[in-house]
Amino acid sequence: MAQRFKVISGVDISDLHISEILDVVQYDIFPNLIVFAAYGSPLAYRVTPAGGPEKCLFEVYLLLPFSGDRPDDAAYQRLEDNEKFGDIEALTYYGGIIDQDVDMMPRVQRGLYSSQSQTYTLSAYQESRIRHMRETLDKYLSFKARAPNRRQI
Repeated sequence: MAQRFKVISGVDISDLHISEILDVVQYDIFPNLIVFAAYGSPLAYRVTPAGGPEKCLFEVYLLLPFSGDRPDDAAYQRLEDNEKFGDIEALTYYGGIIDQDVDMMPRVQRGLYSSQSQTYTLSAYQESRIRHMRETLDKYLSFKARAPNRRQI
């Protein structure tokens, strides 16, 4: 894998452990940037509001290393609602993976609104980043602190 990466990028990563190449570390940068730090998945997402609480603009950045002169910026492509990330050649196989996440989003939204109590419960570990982000939002927006696991929809 390190050899293939060197051929593609010109960057020698042969001194790295396989887990450093394959594993993905996700950094959530307040308020709306997610960076996946890995040689195997050099992606970043930026999510911004778009006309109401049920819509957003979901931007995907593919961050590839280069050697030599800085290449020109990639062209911005905006997808219509019926288009897929998998149709964007530059995203290679990442497009299909992103489509899986995007296809799940309407079901997640419906699930959020299915509670009769109009609250949702966050898991203790897996969703701790969501809890932390909400608590940080509450802090900066001066909302009163809420129970750590229950959130109003």
